[in-house]
Amino acid sequence: MLPNTIIAGAPRCGTSSLFATLAYHPQVCSADRKELHYFDQHHGQGNLWYAKHFSHCTAETVILEKTAGYFFRTGVVQRLRNTLPNTRLLFLLRNPVDRALSHYYTLQTHNKIPSELPFEQAIVNYPELLEIGHYIRHLERFHEHFSDSQISVWLFEEMLANPADFYSQLFEVLGIAPCPAILTKMVDRNQASSRRKRSWKALLGLAHDPTGYPAMEIATRKQLNAYFSESIKRLTQRYGINLSCWQDDGVS
Repeated sequence: MLPNTIIAGAPRCGTSSLFATLAYHPQVCSADRKELHYFDQHHGQGNLWYAKHFSHCTAETVILEKTAGYFFRTGVVQRLRNTLPNTRLLFLLRNPVDRALSHYYTLQTHNKIPSELPFEQAIVNYPELLEIGHYIRHLERFHEHFSDSQISVWLFEEMLANPADFYSQLFEVLGIAPCPAILTKMVDRNQASSRRKRSWKALLGLAHDPTGYPAMEIATRKQLNAYFSESIKRLTQRYGINLSCWQDDGVS
């Protein structure tokens, strides 16, 4: 059995939380691990290798895989189209400035960016930190190979601000029943995460921005908002979604 639904990105936009939450639903069967990387790293293993990660699935409505790297890596879209031409593709997007900052700290945590390198220099040395945030460029590649009805775009900010509405709409798109127990588990998990972040903030004694990481310079945020403005405008026009919350120059 192969998946019929893929969470394909974007990285650092809450896709892990989305995958974990959907996995609780009784009509969803998820892959046996969070990131299979079949279409970007392991496609040479063949479809039998891929299918083994879903061997526990039976008659569930949604067979789910998630790999955030599919969003921007070369060759993925064509491989997806060749293997799963009828799959549903879910994309979760986040303020691209916040996404870049989150990605920066994640790469530092994994020793892929020097800990002493400031964010302002990192976005020069590691251009992918910003390139991934030009969401419309990556989404257009998927639209070249899949119909509009197969692609749905969701916002990280809406998932956090109003999970009940977010998941109600998502369940409808996926064709699965409401599941109140999912929201309870999500609230519990988010509360635990918030407690950890508050403890970390108190320990460091630092101001934080909306990403939960040490605050970005206001001038840097203004510069990056301007940098992404045209890309955000095109995204708004393509999907008819209100992204005004992404253009806040202040730090809360």
